[in-house]
Amino acid sequence: MNNLILPFIETEITTKISLLPYELNNDILYNIKNKLKTFEKKCIDIGYLDKTINIKEYKDGIIYPEDLMCKAMYTVTYSAIICDPPVHSIIITKLKKIDNTLISSENEPIQVLTQVSKIEDNFKIENGNITIYDKTLTTGDYIKIKVLAKKFNINDTIIRVFGSIVGIPTEKEIFEFYK
Repeated sequence: MNNLILPFIETEITTKISLLPYELNNDILYNIKNKLKTFEKKCIDIGYLDKTINIKEYKDGIIYPEDLMCKAMYTVTYSAIICDPPVHSIIITKLKKIDNTLISSENEPIQVLTQVSKIEDNFKIENGNITIYDKTLTTGDYIKIKVLAKKFNINDTIIRVFGSIVGIPTEKEIFEFYK
């Protein structure tokens, strides 16, 4: 169980941003920040972009002669918080829905589906509740999920995860995971 990780990490990203002619004024940095904001709360090629922290560097814009819109292309390096749960890691999610074949849980922006057959032996499902040892879990309770597979597309607002339930987190783990 020591693979419990926070799926949110701070990282540095380099990308290209285009500015239209009317955006090429004394507020170029402000206009670049606004363009970066349009990518927030969506999936990009490396995961879910939760928040742009700051711009580290931007290089002079290049206007290509073939571009009839006369956009200036800037190479921008910025730091951001990305959500990307690694496969085979363990995350904490909140139970959303329990039925006889699937269990749904989430940790925004991660949505997890678990087949009932992917539950460890010490878990049982009865009447829409999960029972482990003497504790009964219902919608809204926290569980530990092992990430078996994940899928997201560019501009998605969620990361889909297929996982298996591996345990119940302690209060300390929940506090540290959600702080």
